[in-house]
Amino acid sequence: MTNEHEFSPEHDNIDQFKDEYDADKAAKDAAEAARLEAEYAAKRQAEREAYEQAQKERDAKLAEERKQRIVRDNAYLANIAGAVRSALIIAGSDREVVHDTENGKLSIAGIDMSSKIHIERDRKLLNPGVASWRRRYEDKGTFSIKIGNNYRRGDCQKYPQRKNGDHDYARIAADLLQRVNNVITSNKRADVRKNNSKLALELADKLGLRRFTSPLSLEGSDQADKPITVTLRVDRIMTLTQVEDMVRALKEIGIDPAKAHWE
Repeated sequence: MTNEHEFSPEHDNIDQFKDEYDADKAAKDAAEAARLEAEYAAKRQAEREAYEQAQKERDAKLAEERKQRIVRDNAYLANIAGAVRSALIIAGSDREVVHDTENGKLSIAGIDMSSKIHIERDRKLLNPGVASWRRRYEDKGTFSIKIGNNYRRGDCQKYPQRKNGDHDYARIAADLLQRVNNVITSNKRADVRKNNSKLALELADKLGLRRFTSPLSLEGSDQADKPITVTLRVDRIMTLTQVEDMVRALKEIGIDPAKAHWE
């Protein structure tokens, strides 16, 4: 009995034998490649399903933690909202205070202040003097309220929990209202500067001043009564008469070159 690919007299010639051998080998190689591809696809599908399942479990865990955090924070936010309303009533202000209990947010006068309110657990450092990655903490069982930007050094004001479990909500409300006033003032100045910038561009075009190249540049200020900020860069050789004429002209418009800061 001969091997199916062994040359025998049944084959007309060596070329016929080679063609049959190559065809059979190609079929086996294709079948093996298809099997490996199917195994790889099945493996990838299993990995993808496992990843998606892990993501769903992670998202569900984060959603549950967020829900619990909102429930916890709402108790503090309700007290803060009440203190802010009381302060506004005393000040005779009609600004609106909205406590969104569903999302755990607090807005004052239409300004979302949630990013400025941080309710954090108090922790005690157990091994001071070691590298940060080696530090161990113990939960003290109390909460502190921080008002401000956590990422700006010196901006946050901490209000620790009192012995009776309460916080100084009157000071917290005053702090928040001051920050709201700062935001409103900053927004108003930005609007004024935006309008004045248009005036500055129109005036520069009218006077034929080229932007970035002219020694005299005009920009919009944040003041309504003085809308233009003027920058004059002069570096040239002058006669005595020219210097006197320039100083006289500056004084006529209220600018005294002898002063360190022009008004």
